[in-house]
Amino acid sequence: MTPDDVRALVVRDYFAMAYLGTLGVLQIAAARSGLSGFWFIPNQAATRALGFALVVAGIAFFSLAPLWTAGPWGSVPGGRVVVGAEGDPVPWGKASYRDLPQARNINDVNGGLSGNSQALWYAAAAGTAIVTTYVAGSLVNVRRSTPAAPVRDGVEALKTSAAHRALAGSLAYWRANWRNELRTLIAESRRARRRAGRSGPGAP
Repeated sequence: MTPDDVRALVVRDYFAMAYLGTLGVLQIAAARSGLSGFWFIPNQAATRALGFALVVAGIAFFSLAPLWTAGPWGSVPGGRVVVGAEGDPVPWGKASYRDLPQARNINDVNGGLSGNSQALWYAAAAGTAIVTTYVAGSLVNVRRSTPAAPVRDGVEALKTSAAHRALAGSLAYWRANWRNELRTLIAESRRARRRAGRSGPGAP
């Protein structure tokens, strides 16, 4: 086994935890905000419960996976020994419950994740969870509204429409109004600069 083999295991487990955790948090937030266009279950209480279950499942999987997946999980009774990145012997096998507190303590040289890698994999997992929320929310709630339903600005549209209808309405609004919005932003920026200049050093 090489550090790349170790890293593949760690990435898999970390990605699963970050994906399930983000998916669960999005469901909890959608339930608390009443954004039913994102709900996986057409019931607010059930959606909130599902969100908590997903978060717990992600953490439990990451924490307990060494019990059934062979890897460099510390002192593994009866496990075989492989050579680590620095030439040191590394026990390789399934962990016991006693080993769990130290199972994830793997140096990035030996295949663990560095801070930069964790940030990148978390962003990938969170992005995948957002896409999943959009697609699943659209499929579950596809019959909740019609194209003729009133379109509100921003995320408020998700209170009455499925995710894909809300996005379509927002894109249509943006295409029709982006020039006016840009002019307004430029004008406000110029006014702010003028006010800052009048109140700067030397102003009465």
